[in-house]
Amino acid sequence: MISIERHQALADAARKTLDALGVANVEILVADGSTGLPTHAPFDAIAVHATAPSIPKSLAAQLTEAGRLVLPLATKPEETLVLLTRDADTLKRQSLGPCRFVPLLGTEGF
Repeated sequence: MISIERHQALADAARKTLDALGVANVEILVADGSTGLPTHAPFDAIAVHATAPSIPKSLAAQLTEAGRLVLPLATKPEETLVLLTRDADTLKRQSLGPCRFVPLLGTEGF
């Protein structure tokens, strides 16, 4: 499993917490999470924990066939948690309900 943080201090704190919990199967990288990790792709599943203004094309492109992307989207009047499933060159979209998250920052974020 891979987790992306924008700031080294947050990555260090996350690693410390995971170590204290005995979790050793998570790799924490410092990068722009809005663009994913193309060098590590493809992924069966991607979970985004910040609201995106639209579906990040980079993340969708990194999914395997039948891969899933869960992310909060900025919709009116509230944010919506969505599940996107890749089917060939299309994405099937399912709404999972209203939600609230911090904004996704980065190249494909706010």
